[in-house]
Order: sequence, then C-alpha cells, then structure tokens
Amino acid sequence: MTTRPSVPRSVYGRAAMNLPAFIDRWLKSGSSERANKDSFLKELCQVLDLPEPDPKRGDPEKDRYVFERDVRVQAPDGKVTTKFMDLYKEGCFVLEAKQSAEKTAPKAGAKVSTEGWENAMQRACTQAMRYAENIATPPPFLIVCDIAHCFDVYAGFDGTARYTPFPIPEKKRLPFADLAEHADLLRAIWTDPLQLDPARHAKKVSEDVAGLLAEVASDLERSGNKAELVAEFLMRCLFTMFAEDVGCSKRTCSRTP
Repeated sequence: MTTRPSVPRSVYGRAAMNLPAFIDRWLKSGSSERANKDSFLKELCQVLDLPEPDPKRGDPEKDRYVFERDVRVQAPDGKVTTKFMDLYKEGCFVLEAKQSAEKTAPKAGAKVSTEGWENAMQRACTQAMRYAENIATPPPFLIVCDIAHCFDVYAGFDGTARYTPFPIPEKKRLPFADLAEHADLLRAIWTDPLQLDPARHAKKVSEDVAGLLAEVASDLERSGNKAELVAEFLMRCLFTMFAEDVGCSKRTCSRTP
C-alpha cells in the first residue's frame, strides 16, 4: 500500500505555503492592481498563517475584517460620498494597495523608485488617512502596499487619526523581497497592533527599572549603608542612564571642579 506524503498544514487548516515560492510568484506579476489585490493579500495571509478576510456583508457595523469596506467621507465642500477601503481590519489597520510597473507603459503604474512612484505612494497614504479620519475609532496602523514591491507602514496609537512613519521614516518601507525579515511585524499589525506602541514599551521599561533600583536600594541598606548615601548612589545611576539615552558625552556631562 502506497502512503502519500503528508502535506504541512497551518493552524487554520490550510496547506502551508512556501514563503520563497510566494515571493517568487508575485515578483513576476504584472501591473494590474484591481485584478491582483485580493489574491495577493489572501495569499499573504496564508503564508503568514493569518486568518483571511471575511465575506463582505455591506453593513459597516458587521464588516470588521473585509475587502472594500464602506466608509463615508466628507469632502471639503461638505459633500459626503461612499468610498471603499482596499482592506480593513477593525482595531488593526487600513490598507491601500497599488501595483507599480517595472516598465513605464500605457495603463501601467508609475515605474518604481521614481518621483512619480513616490508621489503615488504618498497619495495612497493620504487617501488611507482620510478613510481613517472617518472611522469612529481609527485603527493604529495604515499600510500602503505596492503589490509585490513593498509595504509602507504608518502608525498612530492615540486614536486621533494622526499617523507618522513607523517606526521611523527611514524604516517605514518593508521590501517585499525581504518579507521573511518583516513577517513578525506584519503578523503583529494583523493580530495585536497595540503591542507595538512605543509608549507601552517605555512604561514597561520604566517599571522594570524602578523595580530593579528598589531591590538595589533594599540590598544596600541591609548591608549597612546609610540611606542618604544609597539615595545619592541611585540618583547617580539614574543620571547615568539618562545621559546614555540622550547621547550626552563625558565632556558635556562632567561636573565643573
């Protein structure tokens, strides 16, 4: 009896997709945003082992993770129109998809890495921001996806729909060819975006440092050191850590004799 080899499965029951094969497959795709968007993003979810978007119901209250989710946008002249977000996940992100062309051609997107392409990416970001501004609770992330080329990531954790490049302008762009290096970040944006809030990390670090210094103070006092000396020592420790964080040099931080 011949036994068929088992097919690896993801936690969602699908056949596991090979990441290098996925990258190679889409690097060969042409410039056709509307035709490729949904397929590309569905396969991206598969390869990252994420749930795929739900079928759209046409009710914004129920369409929490769908393609082409409705959003009512008010124009400067006061006119309100219904727009459609390429991909939306409540509490996580708004994603706008584009597909540029490697060669300039009629009906093709702007050639990548040109001024026209950068302008197109910025327009897509502005469009996504307008959508977020008209959502009752703006999600923490915006993603501008140039299919099979890159993901530009923006974040705004305060719920005001003010977004900035994440984590910094120089690192906002995630090349598609390097998807393996950025997979964990995209998974976090899809599943638990608030864990990426720098303020939360700063608070946790501050709490950890405070706890550690309290232990040090207790140990020093139990060893017979005077409380005043212990306090002065801990203040020096705090100042040293602060100076290191802000890049203060020994010359500028040293005391004047």
